[in-house]
Amino acid sequence: MIAVVRGGDLALAGKTVHVRQYVLERIERGEWAAGTALPGARDLAEILGISFLKVQQGLETLALDGVLETRARVGTFVRSDWRERVLRDNLSVFNKRQNLPWIDGLEAILAREMPGLRLTDAFPRSMLEIKTLLHVQMNHDHYLDLAGILEQVLAETGPVFSEPFAPCRVGGRVVGVPVISSPRFICFNPALLRRHGCPLPAAGWTWDDFMAIVRRLCAAMDPALVLDWVPLPYYWLNFVLRAGGHVFDAGCADPIAFDRPQARLGLRLFRELGDALGRPVHDQAAFADAFANDQAAMAIGTRQFTSVLRGRGWDGWQAVPLPSIPGGAETSSQAADLACVRDSCTDPELARRFIRLMLSPSVQDHLADLRYGVPVCKASALRTLDLGDARETLVLHELGRMSWEPCMPSADLSRFVLRGITRLLDVSRDIDADAVELAKAARLHLAANAHNPFVAQPNYIP
Repeated sequence: MIAVVRGGDLALAGKTVHVRQYVLERIERGEWAAGTALPGARDLAEILGISFLKVQQGLETLALDGVLETRARVGTFVRSDWRERVLRDNLSVFNKRQNLPWIDGLEAILAREMPGLRLTDAFPRSMLEIKTLLHVQMNHDHYLDLAGILEQVLAETGPVFSEPFAPCRVGGRVVGVPVISSPRFICFNPALLRRHGCPLPAAGWTWDDFMAIVRRLCAAMDPALVLDWVPLPYYWLNFVLRAGGHVFDAGCADPIAFDRPQARLGLRLFRELGDALGRPVHDQAAFADAFANDQAAMAIGTRQFTSVLRGRGWDGWQAVPLPSIPGGAETSSQAADLACVRDSCTDPELARRFIRLMLSPSVQDHLADLRYGVPVCKASALRTLDLGDARETLVLHELGRMSWEPCMPSADLSRFVLRGITRLLDVSRDIDADAVELAKAARLHLAANAHNPFVAQPNYIP
């Protein structure tokens, strides 16, 4: 039986949903590329076994959504900008399907609990999304305040860990709801390190210990397979935090903190590591394959990453905290997947059902069984952590050391700073001097918007 989607302005007859999904799946798979003419409605009706009228209705909804374009007496075509549309029946995820081990299970749960809602990795934006913490923090001005919904849902769920929720509160708003979280740590291949005469990393190892191993490996193997160096904020932020620095410090009168000495030290060390490795730009999925195939030596991992490794059939890795930096802090940047709702959503009931589902035992236990991150619901977390495994004990220990910055009420400022630092790390010849100059520009930005740091208040769903 074809289901019926219910809830506010999203109500669509089941057969219309079936037409939409059939068309969208073929567009996403590339069978119907941008500019391609679709088969006629009568042909589609015969293929699908659905009436001509229902096929027409389905195509019309996709044309209204901006995915298709109907040309009189010519036909219906796929628009060139179809990926930019925000569809009411999509749930966008932050990574390619094949890199997310929970996709199939979540699709099965959605089919039971929210029929008509389809998971997609082809549309970067949808009314409902699962995104990374850093993405939501940088773009929180595009998401609804879920404070009212979260209060209702938490009253229905069992106990949850409070720490992962803290970074989701921006300026008094809840911009996303964490589903799982994880600290970051070093995964390493002990057999490969021994093969190249390197000592195995251990708790308490220093930056000098780390760099000595990196340099020895670079001399013995392809530097691109030594470590998954990635010139993006979620990666370099760990070095700033580990050095004892911050990007922002909301507790100070001057919250711009990345030009302070410890933050600049972390940026310099990140650049030092990149230079030693030859600054490769990694495809994370390809690197995970290399790591699982006994070809790569180390990775800055999360419990999500290790779930992928296990899914590829390899469990021979070991784990250790990130190396200590003199004068620094024993912390790392929190990795979390958030359920969030675009500010274009006009269906409060849909938003409630989505958040309730993502914190339900069915979803949380599914993630627990895959050992994908640490579920935020305590019962599911206890189900997943094997404390007889030293790697799992490390995850539990490091959970209490996660940091959740950066997070500023002005999303424009967050985007300006994080993109600016990333660019600086790519092209700067003097990181210290350029960080100081960028910080001056950030302070001017802050001062210029001091009268109204939150220019547009997104909608609130009670």
